[in-house]
Amino acid sequence: VVAADGVEGAVPAATAAVEAELARARAAASRHARQDAQAAPLSVTQRLILVLERTEKGMRLDYVLDIPETLRLSLAAEDLSEILGPLLEYAARFARRVVGVFGSTMDSWIVVTVEDDGPGLSAAEIAQVMVRGVRLDQTGGGHGLGLAIARELVEATGGSIALDTSSLGGLKVEMRWDRIDRFSESKDAGAWTVVKNRLATALARR
Repeated sequence: VVAADGVEGAVPAATAAVEAELARARAAASRHARQDAQAAPLSVTQRLILVLERTEKGMRLDYVLDIPETLRLSLAAEDLSEILGPLLEYAARFARRVVGVFGSTMDSWIVVTVEDDGPGLSAAEIAQVMVRGVRLDQTGGGHGLGLAIARELVEATGGSIALDTSSLGGLKVEMRWDRIDRFSESKDAGAWTVVKNRLATALARR
């Protein structure tokens, strides 16, 4: 029974790891192919919220958006949608009433945050979820990349991500991208090679 439980627990973990590699590979490939792409966080968020509002939980929530209409990120809209989608899904799942998305510029950074008024995460849970391939919601219903996979996507598009407590009372996911894209083509090609190697390794271990 113990062995069976171990195998049962290993399967979703392995699946999550492969999903993370695939997501990261897609983002890196997109970045390599579309150096001049620009995404508008406001319009991407609005489209995703329209989808959430059609779900049983999402239709009962209030959404607060504070994102300048002119704000732009140096990545494809599809990539930003893959990043914000699971984060908004996660926020909607645990929010009591409010989900907020905020965007701004800060020094040399563009900052986008997704926040909720749910129970949030403890410091230990934050540390755990930021480990590559780990998902706290493995037993939860529905589909989504999860917080750990969103981290993979943010890093693959040249950004950074941090989790904290929101002023709303729940979880705050803060993402930052450089306002001046210094991710050169040569570095991008090198990163893409690393991603392909990691993806091959993950698939070989399935």
